[in-house]
Amino acid sequence: MSRREMIEGREPVPISIIIPVYNKARYLPVLFSQIHTQTFRDFECLLIDDGSTDGSSAICDDFADRDDRIRVLHIPNGGVSNARNVGLDNARGEYLTFLDSDDQIHPEYLENLYRCAEESGADLVISGFAKTDADDRVLARIIPQERGLVDFSQFLPRFATEQKQTGIFGYCFSKLYRRSAVGDARFDRSLRLAEDLDFNLNLYESIRTVWFDDHTLYNY
Repeated sequence: MSRREMIEGREPVPISIIIPVYNKARYLPVLFSQIHTQTFRDFECLLIDDGSTDGSSAICDDFADRDDRIRVLHIPNGGVSNARNVGLDNARGEYLTFLDSDDQIHPEYLENLYRCAEESGADLVISGFAKTDADDRVLARIIPQERGLVDFSQFLPRFATEQKQTGIFGYCFSKLYRRSAVGDARFDRSLRLAEDLDFNLNLYESIRTVWFDDHTLYNY
């Protein structure tokens, strides 16, 4: 347990889910229902309310009132990078994962990521995802071209080609990061586009092993 956790009196948890929320009231009830019904139960969910003005704040508070695994942090609007950094600074998980507040997840989403990480010992799990339209119809399924446990240094020569073809390494969703591998890495608050790609590129320098998983349990 870290000094900070000892001060706050909170025990570590296996997974911290970090969700920036800004004016997504129409999407939140569905996502929150999917979080509540995850088959993997031992997690905390940090909702970073980034100065919402559309009622999202109240929806987040109501969700937290009904599930003690949920924590809401209300902050002035500062952008998605700042919100994710606030989540990182407050997370207690051995593993970290990010969700976008207008996306959806399968009931076994967390269980699958956690099993992959624990069984492989990898620093990072990269899973597939489905691209969907406004009516939740699947337009495409994006999966890693690799499979299983890979030494990331050996994979680097193929990195650029696969990123160009799929974009899979740029997103921070559909991934499970080992907390010790993330360390003090944070999102660049000056970036308005591709801030997640920048975060991952900086992080990949310290990643030793990656588990590539072909499930598509995240709907983007």
